[in-house]
Amino acid sequence: MGITKKFSLSAGLILLFFLVSGPSLSPARAAGLWDNQEGMNGNSAIGKAFGSSDQPQDIRAVAAGYISVFLSFLGVIFVGLLLYAGFMWMTAAGDAAKVDKAKSLITASIIGIIIILSAFAISQFVLRAIYGATQS
Repeated sequence: MGITKKFSLSAGLILLFFLVSGPSLSPARAAGLWDNQEGMNGNSAIGKAFGSSDQPQDIRAVAAGYISVFLSFLGVIFVGLLLYAGFMWMTAAGDAAKVDKAKSLITASIIGIIIILSAFAISQFVLRAIYGATQS
C-alpha cells in the first residue's frame, strides 16, 4: 500500500470520525461558533437532537466525548477486521497461505482490541482523576 493510499485512507477515516461525531462534538461547537445561530442553540428540535444547549460545555466532557466516539469507532473497525478475516478463512478453499494470512489478521485484530480496551480503561481513569481533582 503506497503512501498516498495510506494518507487518503487516514484522511477519510478522520473525516468519517467528525461526520459521525456530529455537531455536539465538533471543534466549531467547542469554539462556540454555533452558540448564537438560530436552530443550533438548543431551542429547536435539531439542537436538542444533537445535544446542544444554551450552557457552555465543560472541556472535560468534550474530551471524554471525543475519546468515547474515537474508541467506539476503533471497536467497529475491529469487528470489520474480524469479519473480513473470517471470510478470508472460509473462502480459502484449503490454501494454506490464505489460511495463515487470515489467522495472522485475526491475531493482530485481537491484539488491537486489547490495546483499545486498555486505552479506554486508562483514559477513563485519567478523566475521572482530573474531574475529581478539579471539583470544588
